Amino acid sequence: MNEQSTAPELQQQYRAIASDALAAGVPPAGVQAALVEHGMENDAAANMVSLIVNERNFDSVAAATVASDTMDPETERARKDMIAGGIICLIGIAVTIVSYVAASNGGGRYVVTWGAVLFGGIRFFRGYARYRA
Repeated sequence: MNEQSTAPELQQQYRAIASDALAAGVPPAGVQAALVEHGMENDAAANMVSLIVNERNFDSVAAATVASDTMDPETERARKDMIAGGIICLIGIAVTIVSYVAASNGGGRYVVTWGAVLFGGIRFFRGYARYRA
């Protein structure tokens, strides 16, 4: 690095090196080692790499959120039907299992919530069919 650079300029240069290397697919440990080779302290290099990686992860989550926000209404409705149907079906299965376990331990009756399982399954697969269309 240029010895006449000021501290903020050095930080910007280090950050540019780290960002470029991470974008090129260099693993974080390799980026940290490269920063240390360029004169940065090991702890500071680790903190910078960690910060850049976290920022990139946040950006990808934000991009996914924007993508889901711009989904067309039919696809969004299909996705919601899949989620609701899956939840209803799983609740029906869970109630059946819990009541069966309770009945088998002390004897007695149990409930098979076939309506919730069937309704939830149908709603899920209808949503899935619309989502794939």
